[in-house]
Amino acid sequence: MPGSWTSSFVAKAMWCAFPLAAATSLPAQAEAREARYRFDIAAGPLNESIAAFTAQTGISVGMPGRVPTQHVERLHARLTAHQALERLLRGTGLRPRRIAPDVYRLEPTGRARRGGSPATTAPPSPPIADIVVTGRKQSEALSDVAAPLSVFVPGRVTSLPPDATGSRDVARQTPGLVATNAGPGGNRLFIRGIADSPFSGFGQSTVAIQIDEGRATYDGPDPDLRLVDIDRVEVLKGPQGPLYGTGALGGVYRLVTRKPVLGAASASGMLHGDLAYDGQLGGGGSAVINLPLVSDTLALRGVGYASYRPGWIEDVGLAENANWSRVAGGRLAVRYAPVSGWTLDAGALLQDVRTGDSQYVVADAETLSRNVRIREPSSSRFAMASARLQGPVGKLDLTVATSMDWQNIRRTFDASAAADAFALAPPLRATDARRYRVFDQEVRVERNSAKGMRWMAGISYLSATTYGKGTLFAASDDQHTIVDVRRKVSEMAVFGQADLRPLPGMTASLGARLFRNLIEDETDRSEGHVEAGQFIGFSPSLSLGWRPVEPLLVYLRYANAVRPGGVAIGGSGQRYDADELSNIDLGARLESPSGRLSIDAAAYRSVWQHVQSDYLLDNGLVATRNAGDARSLGIDMSVRWLPLFGWKLETGLSLQRSRLERASGALDMVRDSRMPIVPDISGNARLAHDFSLGTWQATVGADVSFIGPTRLSFDPGLDRRTPSYTVLGADVQFAMDRWRVGLDVRNALNIRGDSFAFGNPFSIFAERQYTPIAPRTIMLSLSYSR
Repeated sequence: MPGSWTSSFVAKAMWCAFPLAAATSLPAQAEAREARYRFDIAAGPLNESIAAFTAQTGISVGMPGRVPTQHVERLHARLTAHQALERLLRGTGLRPRRIAPDVYRLEPTGRARRGGSPATTAPPSPPIADIVVTGRKQSEALSDVAAPLSVFVPGRVTSLPPDATGSRDVARQTPGLVATNAGPGGNRLFIRGIADSPFSGFGQSTVAIQIDEGRATYDGPDPDLRLVDIDRVEVLKGPQGPLYGTGALGGVYRLVTRKPVLGAASASGMLHGDLAYDGQLGGGGSAVINLPLVSDTLALRGVGYASYRPGWIEDVGLAENANWSRVAGGRLAVRYAPVSGWTLDAGALLQDVRTGDSQYVVADAETLSRNVRIREPSSSRFAMASARLQGPVGKLDLTVATSMDWQNIRRTFDASAAADAFALAPPLRATDARRYRVFDQEVRVERNSAKGMRWMAGISYLSATTYGKGTLFAASDDQHTIVDVRRKVSEMAVFGQADLRPLPGMTASLGARLFRNLIEDETDRSEGHVEAGQFIGFSPSLSLGWRPVEPLLVYLRYANAVRPGGVAIGGSGQRYDADELSNIDLGARLESPSGRLSIDAAAYRSVWQHVQSDYLLDNGLVATRNAGDARSLGIDMSVRWLPLFGWKLETGLSLQRSRLERASGALDMVRDSRMPIVPDISGNARLAHDFSLGTWQATVGADVSFIGPTRLSFDPGLDRRTPSYTVLGADVQFAMDRWRVGLDVRNALNIRGDSFAFGNPFSIFAERQYTPIAPRTIMLSLSYSR
């Protein structure tokens, strides 16, 4: 680890601790005054009004069973959360009861309070609260969504520090979601077996990554944003072409940030120290502060975080713990509510990731050392600016969303093994520099009618530009450019969706998107030759939802998505065709009347035609081709259960069979026809127990995740297997008033194994590569909020 980073990290960690002191210095009246919100909730069914309440406040509301659908009046006032719920619940026979700072339980008005001292009894297990989601571009309760959608809420299933929690942690807890393990800022995400390649070429990703209303990536890797002050992560499974456009073949990975609160000031901070298995130390911190600037009109929310993780790979003769990583980032958001019903949200974020070296070895998955001549550091910087304006226009609700993001990635490889392919002498160092730019603009209107019909229509424009430059550095410091490309894609689209209630207990939804893509490929910028093309397409969706009994929702959904073709950058320069995926789901959601059991399950079948796949050339460069046609069949399931007083059990399971059934003429079919990277079986489980110790509330939990065996690539020369592995974790948390102490253990049994059979494209043909599972790490955290 560079010495300059040591002092820099300490400074950033101290800065992140600021709210621990700043929170205690906020004006006392801010603590005493409960936050007030400006509500504008239309008249309608109570369950939809509660969903709108949660969307406007971020406060969860639940009750045993489902929230009733009886009609309630419009709410248009400036109130506290408790006052607003009391107004909404008038005449319903229900009353609100606060059971946590951001959680309310709805109870019958005649229910009596039980006595007992909270200091000596376990806290009551609240019913499983319904979650309001917005991934389908409208606020709706998760239990009412007639489509496959999973939600990850940071802190609900683990107490990991948020600055140390990323997309791989979400994947471990989300059935059907898989992440590669190339290193921080360089991973790819796949959903439900829709995986084309582990290699980072120039083809569009199969998963659309969103941050609130903005598209974060187009053909770049997952930026792996840390989940600091993130309200939830929504994973929309299956093709999402009608609402999200091209590329969303497997689904959408969407981060929903917490917005500024207009009513009251608050601050929170966390510090944590990490102890690796070999005694190496790491740590970090995060800070969040919310400041109202103009009462009930303007507020500011700031987030900052930094962390350092020690490495576990030894470069013999060069460095111990070589693959250290550090992350630093921040986010600034402003909310402006100038007049009733109108809200403007604007913000910017930045995250910088640095690693000291790659994290693969070549001997076997049990060893943590290697002999190399050249270290392989990497850097990834992601920035985004966004704005959203929302408000009523007559009887319509208007949303205008704009975002722009910048992603710069630079990776270094030891290319000595490929020296002969480039007619150069070893040692040889290669750099791969990518710059991604994505602009996303969307305007849509929505209408809710009194007869139960809801419709939405919009237009969108997306522009994505990618610059890629590969350079070889010989021992004499001579530079040789091997890749210098530019790709620009623009997409213009109109889309819409209509939700109907044709019969009591039944809903129907029809969606469609008509789009036009313009593509420019410049495969050698020194020559200035540009190949252009266009693609016009249509993506439909249709879903039916039915409640045979009140706690159960059964749905059937069909959807489609497309990726346009292009020129094989890095290969022969030939064009590859668009690919298309169609999927059908049969799913069910069950919420028990007692509110103690929740089941979400779906069976699906996908047909994927003309699969686009990035592949490695003999010299280590990446090209794209059509691999053939594939089929997927699978089941996703998740269960949340409160079996006994104070106990919670959460499980997830994914079973799938995703296969390449017909290979294209350019690909030799191998015996193993599994799609790359994705396992046929994976699962997770967590058991936790809440109890009291005097004035402290405590939680003890244990979790396990299982990843089945996978393969690396379609290519016969790279048909490398990765065996299955199981990782256990444990944690304990203590909370009192505004303080929280946590102890987390990752990989508690310190198992060894291979998690990803790839690390260096220039030497992969010459030697097998293994990415060891990160060894055991113990994390001690302290947080304070006010």
